[in-house]
Order: sequence, then structure tokens, then C-alpha cells
Amino acid sequence: MGKGGDKVVTPVGEKKEVLIDGRFYDVSNLKHPGGSVINFYAGKEIDATQAFNNFHVRSKKARKMMDVLPSRPADEKKIAKNALPGQLDLLADFDEFTRQLEKEGFFKPAPLHVAYRVIEIIVLYTA
Repeated sequence: MGKGGDKVVTPVGEKKEVLIDGRFYDVSNLKHPGGSVINFYAGKEIDATQAFNNFHVRSKKARKMMDVLPSRPADEKKIAKNALPGQLDLLADFDEFTRQLEKEGFFKPAPLHVAYRVIEIIVLYTA
């Protein structure tokens, strides 16, 4: 993986698109802050929604960047055709599992737990 700010490498005249939430976003001229990781999805017509949501879970900036990118709706039949056997079911199960964990509070910040861990590290390094 590259360093942050790597530009998606696109041959002249060719578009690189990423599929997120049922839309293809043109990332040909995007300088992705996370580096070249976007190239795993760019131009391959693979649904990157799961990866996007997990890496940008609290990022309003990422959504704002997407809002200004040229985009077009994706053909649902083509998306299903490009998926690996069982992939859509697996992703749906993962989404449901994530919702259950969120409902149980697993992704809520816990300042007391963070403070405990910081103290634990300090004690380990001073002992």
C-alpha cells in the first residue's frame, strides 16, 4: 500500500470508478488520503460499500468528498453478476451482525476504558 495522498493511476482517457452504495463514483482524478488502497476497487466493478463504511465509519469528510465526485447509478443486475458466489449473502449477514453489535453498544467510545488502557501502558513502561 502506498502513502497517504496517492493518486489513482488512470491511463489517459480512461475512467476509474468505485462502486459504493449502488453508485459508481469517478475517482480518476482523486488524490485518496489513505493512499493506494483505493486501487483494490477502482475500475473493477466490485462493490466497495462494505470497505468504505468500515474505514470511514465516523468520517463526514469522506462523504463530503464523495458528494462532489462525478457519479452515476449502478445497474443492480450487473452488481449481482459481478459478485462472487455467496458474497452478497455474506455481506448482508455481516451488516446484520454489525447492527446487532452497534445496538449492544460495542462501537460506542468508552473514555473510562481508554483511560484504563493508557494507565496500564504507563505502568508497564515504568515498571
